[in-house]
Amino acid sequence: MKIKITRAKASDVDAISEIEKACFAVPWSYEMLHSDIVDSIVADYFVAKDEQGRALGFCGMYDVAEEAHITNIGVLPQYRGRGIAGQLVATMIKNAEAHGCQAITLEVRVGNEPAIRLYRKYGFVTEGIRKHYYGVNGEDAFIMWLNFGSKRTF
Repeated sequence: MKIKITRAKASDVDAISEIEKACFAVPWSYEMLHSDIVDSIVADYFVAKDEQGRALGFCGMYDVAEEAHITNIGVLPQYRGRGIAGQLVATMIKNAEAHGCQAITLEVRVGNEPAIRLYRKYGFVTEGIRKHYYGVNGEDAFIMWLNFGSKRTF
């Protein structure tokens, strides 16, 4: 399956909102996503689409003060395990480097082994823990960082 990743636009918000609902127990609201994608000067969102233009996944990040913070990555459950999330992570890394960021950070559920493996594959390391970070079940989050210090090729 060929995937094309592009910068998200206002016309992508509906599909991204549906992916968010399919992926997360407490999804971000349509209004929050719309605000980030359409109005924010610090948010960068990307959408992964198949050959027919159907949105299968997305990611979002904030670029602030030479640091990027990944806010969310979601891939429709039936399309997981096909490398889409990896392509999205690689896109965010390239975007952060292009904006002059020195590092990227994110939080990930301590029990989300597939995501943790993916982030480690791209060079992220666990630097800390946020206790009871996720309000739904009180699950802790690992704080992971990727500091730019060497050239990457994705």
